[in-house]
Amino acid sequence: MKLVFKLRTILAIIPLVYSLFFSSNTFIDAPWLLVPGSLCFGAGIFLRIWAQQYLGYRIPRKYRTTRRKKPVTSGPYKLCRNPVYMGNTLIIAGLSAFFGRVQLVALASTWAFFVYHTVITGYEEPHLREKYGNSYARYMTTTGRWIPSPGKLREALRDSSPFPFHLALRFEVHNLGWLLPFVIRYLFFQ
Repeated sequence: MKLVFKLRTILAIIPLVYSLFFSSNTFIDAPWLLVPGSLCFGAGIFLRIWAQQYLGYRIPRKYRTTRRKKPVTSGPYKLCRNPVYMGNTLIIAGLSAFFGRVQLVALASTWAFFVYHTVITGYEEPHLREKYGNSYARYMTTTGRWIPSPGKLREALRDSSPFPFHLALRFEVHNLGWLLPFVIRYLFFQ
């Protein structure tokens, strides 16, 4: 399961890669999907940046003041336990929409959800329960794995983050690179 954890995003984008390289030359059958696709992609990027402000797993140690001894439960982690994976799934849904095919959006989103859910239940949650003990077990009972708790949104938005937005953005901007193969295919391989 640890190997699946390490390869989780590569596994999650398999339908996208297949569609990018092996689908028909018709790139956009339903151009109306570009708008919701762009909104999903943007929301996914924003969610990842917001989560990074609290989790800081990509932010180098020199910017950290202390070592975490309890699970992150503030900001987007107050709404659900896996905002980074939710962000990734939104990014994948958005990229799928850029193909203009509703069935690809459904397939890629479902596949990404399945991969991330498998990683969470088979590896991450057992690891975090072992690492943080009762505090993570309590967090699991009060915060959903996937479904955000809208009643906590106002409180989550008021939480102060340990890392500033510009720093989280700096270490998440690489996710915009996901667009590059789609732009190249759209511009040169129509």
